Amino acid sequence: QHTKQNDCWIVLFGNVQNITNFLVEHPGGMDILMENAAKDATADFLAKGHTDYAKSLLEPYLLGKYDNSKDPEDLVSRPITQSLIKQKRQITADELAKHNTPDDCWLVINLSLIHI
Repeated sequence: QHTKQNDCWIVLFGNVQNITNFLVEHPGGMDILMENAAKDATADFLAKGHTDYAKSLLEPYLLGKYDNSKDPEDLVSRPITQSLIKQKRQITADELAKHNTPDDCWLVINLSLIHI
């Protein structure tokens, strides 16, 4: 889940990022991002010596904080799932309506966004 070019998420510095639309813009190419899809990419990000400016480029792609309180194991080895994300942003009805396919379906239950 979230490991495809049309649906790619990563974790950076404890934040879940939907980088699907950033893949083609990434100066280092898409391949390195796809290698880290649905994983914590913080170590690789730091190893490449990215600047604060590079980090700021990801702000528009923020989905929420990664919630590892449900499973204290190493984040790097675990895939990202919607149940492990604490949503931080508001979703409009128009945006919600766009996510209605078998591969990309969102539900709102008790004011919580769930990607099923």
